[in-house]
Amino acid sequence: MNCADIPLRKCKYETTPVQRVPEYINFPSYAKTGIVEHSGSTYEIKDGATINKMKKAGKLAAQCLKLCLENSKENTTTDDIDKMAFDFYIKNNAYPAGINFHGFPKTVCASPNEGSAIDFFFFMYYLSIRLLYESRMMLYIQNCDELVCHGIPNLRKLKKGDIITYDCTVFVDGVFGDCAGTTGVGEISEKHKKLINVSKECLYKAISVCRDGQKFSEIGKIITEHAEKNGFKVIRDFCGHFIGKNMHMFPLIEHHYPNGHGDNDRMKKGQIFTIEPILSEGSVNIHTWKDQWTVCTNDNSFCSQWEHTILVLENSAEILTDCE
Repeated sequence: MNCADIPLRKCKYETTPVQRVPEYINFPSYAKTGIVEHSGSTYEIKDGATINKMKKAGKLAAQCLKLCLENSKENTTTDDIDKMAFDFYIKNNAYPAGINFHGFPKTVCASPNEGSAIDFFFFMYYLSIRLLYESRMMLYIQNCDELVCHGIPNLRKLKKGDIITYDCTVFVDGVFGDCAGTTGVGEISEKHKKLINVSKECLYKAISVCRDGQKFSEIGKIITEHAEKNGFKVIRDFCGHFIGKNMHMFPLIEHHYPNGHGDNDRMKKGQIFTIEPILSEGSVNIHTWKDQWTVCTNDNSFCSQWEHTILVLENSAEILTDCE
C-alpha cells in the first residue's frame, strides 16, 4: 500500500487526505504497509556513529515541535499545523514518521483540550446526580473533547483557551527522533498554565537524575512525587521507551511509582530513551475513540505532556531533542 492511499479512519472532526511522501525520501520499513517491526534487542547501548545520527534526528524532531507550538494560534487548524510539519520534514530530506505508523494518517499527533468545554468540577457534580443513568453518561463520555494523546490533525479551528499537545516524530539516516510538548492558545486559565508548567517540570526533574548506574525506577518516583505535590496525577497507560533504528524499543520507561522497574534495572552510558509523562488535572481513567487512535479522559479533565529523547552519560544525561 502506498502511504498516500491509507484509508482515513472516521474521526469526530473532518480530516484531509494523507499527504504523499516523495519517493526520494528514505522510508522506514512500515511506510507502505503500516506494519511496524519491533526490535528484539533490549537495553541497547548505541555506538558513536548511531549516537551522531540520533542527535540529528532529535534536532529535527525538536525543530518540528517548536514550529508546531509557535504556530498554534486562534482559528488555525491542527491540519494546518500538520502540513507545516510535513513540509518541514520533507525540506530536510526526512520522513514524517507518523505517516502510516500502525496506519496513522498524519505527520504529527495533535491532541487539543478544548477551553470552551464543560468545567471539570461541574462535570463531577453532573456525574454525581446522573450516576444511575449509565447510558446517558456513556454518551457524554464518548463526546469528551479533552484529549490525552494520539489525536489526528483535523479541520477544527483552535480557540482561545485551548491547550494542545503535539507529538513529533521523524525518521532520518535510518534512525528515529521523538519529542512532545504542550502549549496554550491565546489566554488560558491559571490552572491550565500550572498544569503545563508542572508537566514540563516533571520531565526535567526526571532527566536531572539520569546517569550511568541510576535506577530506572527513579524516573517514575520523581515524576509522581512532583505531580502529586502540585495536585495532578500521572496517567499510567503510556510509557517512555528506548529508541533507535525502531521507534519503540524495550524496555519501556514507566512514569508512575511504584512501578515495575527492579533495583537491578539500571541505566548504562550510551543508552538512548524517551521520558514522556502525561499529567491529568483529574482522573487518570481513559478511553479511545472509534478512530482507534484518539485517547481521551473519561471525566473531561485536561492533560499536558512533555517529552524528550535523552542519551545517558557517565554523570548526567544529554537531551537530544532540545530546541530552546
